[in-house]
Amino acid sequence: MKSYTEQVEKELKKIESAIHRHGFWRPPAGIPVGARLSGRVTPETEAVGRLMNRIFFIRCLPFCARIFGPAKSSTAQAFVRECKSDRDKMEFVRVQLNQLISDLQALGVFKNPPLEKIAA
Repeated sequence: MKSYTEQVEKELKKIESAIHRHGFWRPPAGIPVGARLSGRVTPETEAVGRLMNRIFFIRCLPFCARIFGPAKSSTAQAFVRECKSDRDKMEFVRVQLNQLISDLQALGVFKNPPLEKIAA
């Protein structure tokens, strides 16, 4: 699980640095959608929740929201309610990250360094 989160972390850092480099990093207009974990959570669940919230934050940036539409709160709710195990949560994060990478690659601006999808 740790190497999986490290892969996601590495790709998120590449995405965030590319957004900064191209000048698209502007604060979201409102409060970003996020996964609110409640109760006792394991350190792994907390780490995966932080990664999911970073993906939601990127989706809430003005350039993403303008092009791809606003991030949906139902996606955050699905992460919290439907994903019971840490493996399910990590798979959900992987799917969301790969969708974000596909959307950003469609813009044609995010080519260097190349963004890589995370394999299952």
